[in-house]
Amino acid sequence: MNYRGKKTPLEDGSIQVDLYADDEIKFTQIIPDDIGANAFIVPWVAQEGYTNMDITEENHTVDWDNFESLYLYQE
Repeated sequence: MNYRGKKTPLEDGSIQVDLYADDEIKFTQIIPDDIGANAFIVPWVAQEGYTNMDITEENHTVDWDNFESLYLYQE
């Protein structure tokens, strides 16, 4: 299964984040800013949809240089 997040900027400056498993939205959350949106997406992807809770910030390094291709949903 492929886990990714999608960020949609809203008029008030907040970000709607949709968390995907393959092509299906599993969760949607409104996050106040882009940094928070990224922080919401990273665990979803790293922990494979929250199914691998052994993955933590101590043993997973975010590849910020490739964030878009690795963490964001591509239509």
